[in-house]
Amino acid sequence: MRTPARAIVVLAVIGAVAYGVLWMWPITAKNPDPNHVHADFAVWVNGTLLDFSAPEYMSAPPVTGSATSFQIIPSAFAHGDEDEGETIPGREYLHLHDGNGHVIHRHKPGLTLGSFFSSIALSMSPTCLTLDEHQFDALDQNWVRDFARTKQLCNDGKFRWTFVVNGQGRPMDPTYVLNDLDRILLSYSASDTAWQDQWATLTDDACRYSKTCPWKGAPPTESCIADPMVPCVGT
Repeated sequence: MRTPARAIVVLAVIGAVAYGVLWMWPITAKNPDPNHVHADFAVWVNGTLLDFSAPEYMSAPPVTGSATSFQIIPSAFAHGDEDEGETIPGREYLHLHDGNGHVIHRHKPGLTLGSFFSSIALSMSPTCLTLDEHQFDALDQNWVRDFARTKQLCNDGKFRWTFVVNGQGRPMDPTYVLNDLDRILLSYSASDTAWQDQWATLTDDACRYSKTCPWKGAPPTESCIADPMVPCVGT
């Protein structure tokens, strides 16, 4: 084979490999609305993954015929959380919806993980998480009988909370401010290592809602909350 022909073959092979690498490598995108961020989260208690996909945890957006990715509507009715004429406190800007119990939606800067749990009727402190009836009943009742009166799970010398954000352990912190694409794990266990296997199962779906991983497909249509201090940003 002559040298020019050999060079052409080599260049063709290099080009094919480069094309394959680029095709397989995900192209990230920027969240079009920096005030509307999302975080994956999970809560494990003594080896049981809590399920937040039940309807009582969901914030249901109004049904519209709009084909656009957002809609400006009054904040008081932003996610259909009216209960006998009044909105459910805390869900206007911080909530779950679409039956997805593992992606937190935050529509306003500065909101915390503790505020999110309050919005779904749980209570978080630096040492405890207080469950509701739904979550409490899903646990091993023989194990939780000592917590039956308060439904409060606290660091007690044997069992303790492990709080992990983006793979890094940190003190339990209800004032932690949610950021876009955070991955958050809370694990209540007597083991110092149980969280590691639990972390491996944590979802990575927040990017789909923030539109930063287009290869995962388009997210469901969401409504944008009208707040003069937090304007909506289109796509």
